Amino acid sequence: MRPSTVNQLTRQTDRARSRLRLWQAVAVVAAVLGAVASGVLFHASEAGRAASERSTARPVTATTVADAPSVPARGRATAYLERAVVSVAWDFPAGVRHLARESVVAGTPAGSPVVVWVDPLGRPLGTPPGALDLVLGSALVGGGTLTVLGGLAVVGGRLLRLRLDRRDLRTWAEQWARVEPEWSGRRRHDAGDGGR
Repeated sequence: MRPSTVNQLTRQTDRARSRLRLWQAVAVVAAVLGAVASGVLFHASEAGRAASERSTARPVTATTVADAPSVPARGRATAYLERAVVSVAWDFPAGVRHLARESVVAGTPAGSPVVVWVDPLGRPLGTPPGALDLVLGSALVGGGTLTVLGGLAVVGGRLLRLRLDRRDLRTWAEQWARVEPEWSGRRRHDAGDGGR
């Protein structure tokens, strides 16, 4: 007869911790797959929307109506990053004048060309997202999904582990209360011996 391979010293909570580690690993893998899936779905959806916008919208060249506010002298090193909102004008369809406010590089002089995306009636639209915008948006959505799902897996596992630890401490205290008097040589006082 083969000897049993089950460790008799293994507690029920030890087996629960083992299962918990397995389920936590599965949950983390599921979180990664969910993050990748959400990023891919976001990219596909936004790429379709961008393609639809590009098929109906068109870029037109507008001109700034006034000078854009310039960057203070102390900020000249980052002038290309500074933006200002100014009025711009364009004619589209031919003979129909439009005026809107657009963001341009700070310090742009009046009469400078600016690309504006418009609908078939010449009304301004936002710039359709480019490839980099789609990749960054997908990364943000995937990263957010991973943070939420992965956080739930880690925090949930930690809470369950704390619960198992409390159960072990409670069991240990109960067992120690039974064993300690015999182990230390002190005897329990029975209720009938008057405390002697």
